[in-house]
Amino acid sequence: LSNVPDASFDIVYGANMLHHVDIEACITEVERVLKPGGRAAFWDPVAYNPVINIYRRMATQVRTEDEHPLKRADIRFMKSKFDSVDLRFFWLSATLIFVRFFLIDRIAPNEGRYWKLIIDRRNKHAKFLRITHSLDTFILKVVPPLRWWCWNVGVVMNKAK
Repeated sequence: LSNVPDASFDIVYGANMLHHVDIEACITEVERVLKPGGRAAFWDPVAYNPVINIYRRMATQVRTEDEHPLKRADIRFMKSKFDSVDLRFFWLSATLIFVRFFLIDRIAPNEGRYWKLIIDRRNKHAKFLRITHSLDTFILKVVPPLRWWCWNVGVVMNKAK
């Protein structure tokens, strides 16, 4: 983005990419290229889910070396650069599907990316995912600190006008 003029965009969007880049450098550039009043939206994995972290340690052949899921410090940095930062954590109880893939379906973590299996088998797991979404909505309202154990977070950052 270094060749893009300042304040060029109303919106910047990225999906599942921040955990592959230098987050501070990227967010600094996003803030620079956004127009006043502009928004940036991202969704990426969170670093703290115990089930996902076990999977990450096991799935060494299907992950890239540059991966570094978002941490609280990354969110604090975003908040230091933007007027407001809204977070939506999701996929807490749905991570149990990783346990199913490993223990019931007997799919080794290095045979494929579990997140791709969720997409490929979305019709098969749709009911489970709807139930876990409803469960998460309740759990995360009642016990907000558990949000950091979610698999993913959606982040919307607003630049001051």
